Amino acid sequence: MSGESIDFISVIIDLNPYIWSASKLSLEQTINHILIFVNSHVSLNYNNQVAVFYSHPNSTDFLFPKHSESLDKKLEARNKPGNAYKQFWHINEQILFNLKALASLDTEEEEFKPSLLSNTISMALTYINRIIRKYEPQTVNSRIIIVSVSPDIPSQYITIMNNIFCAQRLMIKMDICKLLNEDSVFLQQAAYLTSGVYVKVEYPERLIHYLMHSFLPNSSMRETLALRSGDQVDFRAACFCHKKIVDVGFVCSVCLSSKEFIY
Repeated sequence: MSGESIDFISVIIDLNPYIWSASKLSLEQTINHILIFVNSHVSLNYNNQVAVFYSHPNSTDFLFPKHSESLDKKLEARNKPGNAYKQFWHINEQILFNLKALASLDTEEEEFKPSLLSNTISMALTYINRIIRKYEPQTVNSRIIIVSVSPDIPSQYITIMNNIFCAQRLMIKMDICKLLNEDSVFLQQAAYLTSGVYVKVEYPERLIHYLMHSFLPNSSMRETLALRSGDQVDFRAACFCHKKIVDVGFVCSVCLSSKEFIY
């Protein structure tokens, strides 16, 4: 087993409470679809591994793996159902427990606050790098899958682009599942530049079908599948001064920063 490669995926779930509360889409149903997808990935190969993160306006952290004393006591008190596979059960219980803990801290948002997506991507990249070093000299094929519901936040453009370049260097694909709102310029670029897949979900209630078809196949399997290409990627940048996406701007010849105006 030591010579086999490891397929490792990091799933980032956008849990912006303002957007989810305004949407008709059920968060509970969406989480159930993601759990099925995560379990499917783990079941494909004994070496497959997964990490799940959440992106929130106030914080970002692991949903799995994340142990706590209260969770350990709960799992000890509960008997695993006889028809449940142990690994699936532990993954599901950890994710649901941590989601409930996060929900208990949420308050009703009166105005939109952006999710800390760039922070979450940085955390996922750091964890992947740790996994790669842990299993050397085995090959670790890593991917980041972002389930996004938020619009682009121009103020996060620089950090997101830095994350993209880091993923390129580590040869980590960034797959994007755009669930709500309009297409994301930044995440389109992330998928294109890292050779990932960008999918705009047209029927959110059928999310599981999109996850299974577009995101479950690993890199080698994708070569034989007709997945969506990035031919229609929007390559606009954000102005470094005004944090707005611009069609035409000025680029500094020294630092390559883009600006809407020249002063």
